[in-house]
Amino acid sequence: MRFVIVLSLVSLSISPLLAAERKVSSQEMARIEAIREMIETRGYSWQAGPTSVSNLSSDEFRQLLGVRVPPDYEQRRQIAKRKHRLIEALPDMAFPQRFDWRDQGGVTSVKNQGSCGSCWAFSAAAAFESQILIHSGRNEDISEQAVISCNSQGHGCDGGWMSTAYDLWTDYGAVRETCMPYHEVDADLCIEDSCQVVARLDGYYYVGENVDDIKQALLNGPVAAAMAVCGSFSAYTGGCYEDSCTEINHGITIVGWDDTMCGGGAWIIKNSWGPDWGENGYAYVKYGTCMIGYGAEALSYNPDQTVYLFHDSHIIDDSSGDGDGNIEMGEVITMPLSLLNIGAQTATNVEAVLRALTPGIDVIDSVASFPDIPKGEARQSQSPHFAFVIGASGKTCGAIEFEVDASCDQGTSVIRLSLQAGELDTLFADDFENSSGWTVGAPDDEAITGVWEIGDPEGTWWGDQPVQPEDDHSPDGTKCFVTGKLAGSSRGTYDVDGGKTTLTSPTIDLSGTTSALLTYYRWYSSNTGSNPNDDDLIVDVSSDNGLTWHNLETLTYDDRRWEKRQFYLEDFITLTDQVKLRFIAQDNGAGGSIVEAAIDDISIVACSGTQPDTVSPTVKVISPNGGEVIECGASYDILWSANDNRGVASVTILLSIDGGISFSDTIAAGEENDGSYTWLVPGITSDMARMKVIASDAQGNRGSDSSDADFSLSGGLATITRDYLPSDIVLQVMGSNPTNRASLILFGIPQSCKVSLDLFDVTGRFIECIASGEHERGYHQLSWLKANHALSPGIYFIRLSTPQATRTVKVVVAK
Repeated sequence: MRFVIVLSLVSLSISPLLAAERKVSSQEMARIEAIREMIETRGYSWQAGPTSVSNLSSDEFRQLLGVRVPPDYEQRRQIAKRKHRLIEALPDMAFPQRFDWRDQGGVTSVKNQGSCGSCWAFSAAAAFESQILIHSGRNEDISEQAVISCNSQGHGCDGGWMSTAYDLWTDYGAVRETCMPYHEVDADLCIEDSCQVVARLDGYYYVGENVDDIKQALLNGPVAAAMAVCGSFSAYTGGCYEDSCTEINHGITIVGWDDTMCGGGAWIIKNSWGPDWGENGYAYVKYGTCMIGYGAEALSYNPDQTVYLFHDSHIIDDSSGDGDGNIEMGEVITMPLSLLNIGAQTATNVEAVLRALTPGIDVIDSVASFPDIPKGEARQSQSPHFAFVIGASGKTCGAIEFEVDASCDQGTSVIRLSLQAGELDTLFADDFENSSGWTVGAPDDEAITGVWEIGDPEGTWWGDQPVQPEDDHSPDGTKCFVTGKLAGSSRGTYDVDGGKTTLTSPTIDLSGTTSALLTYYRWYSSNTGSNPNDDDLIVDVSSDNGLTWHNLETLTYDDRRWEKRQFYLEDFITLTDQVKLRFIAQDNGAGGSIVEAAIDDISIVACSGTQPDTVSPTVKVISPNGGEVIECGASYDILWSANDNRGVASVTILLSIDGGISFSDTIAAGEENDGSYTWLVPGITSDMARMKVIASDAQGNRGSDSSDADFSLSGGLATITRDYLPSDIVLQVMGSNPTNRASLILFGIPQSCKVSLDLFDVTGRFIECIASGEHERGYHQLSWLKANHALSPGIYFIRLSTPQATRTVKVVVAK
């Protein structure tokens, strides 16, 4: 009787199309019944029944789950977060309870990936198709086969990651399904060169980790992401899905949300198992279940763009300084820049604007023009070139960051540029011509051939494709480390077989440095033979002599050329005297793949050391120094003198409104030591005001001086006494709003704590940190001149974050 009832329930939940195509077997029904019992036992609120994939065996179903998280993904996310390349939601933003791109006509049809583990390609394609539909009105069917067959990282039916597709669409573009139809296989010939490019992606950005961050990104279009899927998902037919899966393995596309579902909210997802799965190919998935939303990345797309400009090269000209080619404090650096056009036509009316992202850099010439740049070619900027100088408060050593906004008649591009500041010393270098100290082998190495060795490599080819290099990289050298330097009597004779082989550097002393730039050249081949792209080249760094390792890169795809790689090691480890590098080439044992790797010309450079400076600057406050009456709303010149044996790097100015008991108000920070600062006096009244000036040198030594006696602030709306404290967190923009000049920000905190005051644009993109650090309880005022000065007209948000709460205020910048 129970079996008959189950059949009756099945007949209600199975779609007519699916029922017409196949019959439900007793084995399939037994699995579905077990899932239903699990749902009932755990109190879930979703329905299970036959779907397009519920009849698959466990092995067949696992084949569909093709997301493979890159080993360095979390490291990349953290670097992006530190450098503000992360999309995060504004606090207190009022999201609607429900939002669904299906209601807005922003989704394309549901597809079926078949038996290939290409969910990563389908989820990415669904997100890009929606971007094209939303922003250009074109309903395009993008070829997933092109993503599988043409990507440079070897990702395919055995798995991959969504950014592999984004890289292809950024570098080359997307082509239609009709030109490269989907065949559910890896080995299809890449013929996208013969297809029309219908859209190019401008870029993609990491999305923050919480629900509101993903909602913020979704406002610009559906977002591809990953989740953890176990067997129960195969039988989902409706309701609010949840389960206890934890292994990230499947790619989906989030198209909206519903806060009223699941007793706390759910994502609306689009899957790639056809319309006979779920609710016509869609599902509601409870917030937080099954790691839903992991790896979300938002797309940037301009439908009218036909030209994409990239950094090709640059020149550092410090001839106005000491001419040593290094970027040093006080030197005017002229920087000719070359841009590469990878677009579909010649770039005309090319112009670029340089913006410094690292504080303390003054961009002198921020605009450069370029000649027309033919497609596939690079051109250098025309004089006057970009020019900048690191000021007294700027960074004396390490990475300095810039953004270049490049535009032409055919499109715009944003280019990230990282340069090294400081006079550089080479702390480690090896071209392997007369090498010593390197170790081959690790306790868990198993490779039986292709073990790392030093020597003159001999070329190996697979047809006309080079597998092992014929020459090392050094222009004047012959040797490198290579996995079996002899080519052998036939290809693959001496390649890596049977496991992994490890090459470890000698111990490198990087103590006493604040920034260290590693450079090396690598060669890697793994996509030839009968089972290509199943192996990895892993590069790690350690700060404790090899006890623990941190991944710099894991190369999962073929790169059969000498490729230069650079990393700032402080992004990965603490710089100690126990630093080591290791290079691992491995054959994962699937058989057939020919694995060859080579390493050459390794160097680590860092800023030159100096003798310790223990002398603090001397400071004298000149005005206000006691007895002055200063009207609120006026502009007042704060005057001081400061001197140091090696120069003052920066000046901080603080205000006390309690007679010097506490200096809780930061008037200015990071100012140059020019002896004068124009202060926009806040709207408060106090007879107990004093000013403090703190001077710091490059080594962190500090000296300070305060007003000798109280001065008065007069005419303000609020009278400040010793007992006047805010009872809650306060954030206000004083003066006119909209504004086209410097604004005064007033914030109050009821207790001393660490605060952060940050600026965002209307999309939630981080612009600048206005202030941060420990602040005493009370009211604080500061000028918003630095941030406001470079902003385009529009709507912006200022966010005050404290351990207790956050506050956000809107600012409108006028022309």
